Amino acid sequence: MSDRQEPQLEALIGRALIDRSFRDRLVADVRGTLAAEQIVLGEGTIAAIEEVARDPARLHSFSDRFDGEFLKRAEYVG
Repeated sequence: MSDRQEPQLEALIGRALIDRSFRDRLVADVRGTLAAEQIVLGEGTIAAIEEVARDPARLHSFSDRFDGEFLKRAEYVG
């Protein structure tokens, strides 16, 4: 991954964690969502995202615990 791709990937991961509708779009169509959002990543990175998207148990066991509503709970707000 190039240095230019890293900030885009970090932003993508962060958004996917807190924005359920974005995460659902990303899982349903990785390449289409990346194109619509003008996110440019390398083929290897896209393939890795697609691999996670194909494994709902792996994806949701993590991301469902970290959606935006979860992070708004009183114990997590400064």
